[in-house]
Amino acid sequence: MKCETLQSIYYIAMIITGICNLIYVFILFLYNWKTNKKQAEESKRRYMLSKFILEHELPTFYTFFKELQDASNILLQQDGRGCDQNNKKDLDDKWKDLFSNFRSEFIESLSAIDECLYAAIMKLMEELEDALTINLFDLGVNLYVPEKYKELIVNPICKCKKEMLRELVKYGN
Repeated sequence: MKCETLQSIYYIAMIITGICNLIYVFILFLYNWKTNKKQAEESKRRYMLSKFILEHELPTFYTFFKELQDASNILLQQDGRGCDQNNKKDLDDKWKDLFSNFRSEFIESLSAIDECLYAAIMKLMEELEDALTINLFDLGVNLYVPEKYKELIVNPICKCKKEMLRELVKYGN
C-alpha cells in the first residue's frame, strides 16, 4: 500500500511538472512572438523613414536651413544702421513662409512614420521659430554686429539643424 501511494505521488508530481513546463513553454512562446513582432514593426518604420521620407525629402531639410540663413543675411547688410521695423517685419514674414513650407513638405510626412519623432522635430522647429522672432524684435540688440548676429541668429539655426539630425539618427538606430 505504501509503495502504491508513493508511486501515485510520483505520477501526480510528474503530471504537475509536465503541466508547468507546458505553461512555461507557452508563456515563452508568447513573449518571443510579441518581441519579434515589435522588432519587426520598428524595423519596418526605420525602413519607411529612410526609404520614403529621408531619401526623397532630405534635400528639403538642407534647403530649408540654407534658405533660412540666406534670408537672415539681410540683417548684416544694413551698412551699420540695422534694419528698421518694416525690414524686420518683412524678414519675419519670410521666416514664417519658410517654416510653413518646411512643416508641410518635411515635418508632416514624419507623422506618418512615428508620432513621437514628429512631435520631437516639431518642438525643435517651434523653439527655433520663437527664438529667431524674439531675437529679431529685441530692441536692445544690434543684429548688424556680426558677433551678435552669429550668437542670436546663426547659432540657434545651426543648433536646431544639429538637434533635428540627432533625432532622425536616434530614431534610425
